[in-house]
Amino acid sequence: MQVLNLQKGIENWLVSLKNKGYFPGIAVGVVIGKKLKYVRYIGYSSLNHKYEIASVTKTMTALGVMRLVEKGILDLDKPLSYYLPKVLLEKKELGSKPILLRNLLSHTSGLPDLRYYQPKVWHSPKQTGLKYPTPEQIYPTGLHYRYSNHNFMLLGSVIEVQTKQKLKEYLEKNVFLPLGMQNTIASEDILGAWGIQTTLPDLAKFASFWLERGVSNIGKKVLDVATIQKMFEEQTYIPFASKKRYIGLAWRIQSDSNCVVTFFHIGGAPGVAAWVQLFPAYQAAIVYLANPPNYENNLIGYLVALQKKLGDLAGAMVGAKESIYQFEANKLSENEYSLYVGKFKNPLTGEQIEITTLKNYVYLKTKNNQFKIIPDTTNVFHFPAYEFTFSSKSNQVIGFSDYKGFYGKLKTNKDFVDIYND
Repeated sequence: MQVLNLQKGIENWLVSLKNKGYFPGIAVGVVIGKKLKYVRYIGYSSLNHKYEIASVTKTMTALGVMRLVEKGILDLDKPLSYYLPKVLLEKKELGSKPILLRNLLSHTSGLPDLRYYQPKVWHSPKQTGLKYPTPEQIYPTGLHYRYSNHNFMLLGSVIEVQTKQKLKEYLEKNVFLPLGMQNTIASEDILGAWGIQTTLPDLAKFASFWLERGVSNIGKKVLDVATIQKMFEEQTYIPFASKKRYIGLAWRIQSDSNCVVTFFHIGGAPGVAAWVQLFPAYQAAIVYLANPPNYENNLIGYLVALQKKLGDLAGAMVGAKESIYQFEANKLSENEYSLYVGKFKNPLTGEQIEITTLKNYVYLKTKNNQFKIIPDTTNVFHFPAYEFTFSSKSNQVIGFSDYKGFYGKLKTNKDFVDIYND
């Protein structure tokens, strides 16, 4: 009865949102093991309706990369410049290490998120031999997660160079075909970050592949378990925490005592809303695809609510005794605040910032302002619309980052704490 009530509640709610104009059509589903056990199509939607998936494309590009890693064609720990010799994006002023393929997959390459920051320096296609211009780093390699479409555009270019195939052709043969995704297509000009269309049943097959630890819906072993486990490893150090939110290779991950609780990816843009989230301990996944005319804050709030509703439904379907969707990462305790105190400087701009504590609060002080920042986790703080992510080494803070760049911790008025060596 609980399952039926949850299903009916979701369907009535989605019809209401459709009638209010949030989307012409939406498809939602719950996957248990190998099967799509619950599916509903609302509005202009059906079994074979293809939806754009925007950035969920990245997870399929990542699968393509990891297949080449298993074959020895790619090495995660080789520099990008080994595969694309003309692509040199590292900034000497940051003291940065070479960008590795691993850094591209985990969004730790140091490239900016162009939604929030427009760099002054770009490398042109004439300089790099690529199809698109590329920004330089604003963060040191490997220290900071900052989402960037260019990471997966570059991976797409690496695949094309190493396989001597168009990315579209490679993904069709090495991802869609072995996973039985017969109604999934890639655009002719796909770059690796976006450009795939799929149906809900095919997205469910993709989810099932991860639940079944590398075995596709049609019984084909596509990726080794050990390779999948590597994709779930922490790529940046997070101090003082057993319950963590972090980035693996392509996937956003939540873990408890090093066990993966859930992993997921989102796709969102005008005309696109896509989601895939997996709960490996329960052999369950939730998926949705929609085509909203506008991807704006009200809709985003409803989509977050949909994720929870589908998570609750999946939990009820597998008989979970507690919510499988709710997760709370460890937060910083007040007696650890002092470790974040110090003076910091952006090596590229020269801007200096000071972090202080007062009466059990943490403050960020610029040249002209001072404001309180609130810890969300053990390494992420926020101030209304801004987020500050601290980088640590052996529980010692070495810097922090915001959307504008990296601020290294100063050990003297001029010298930075070493960001790589102990």
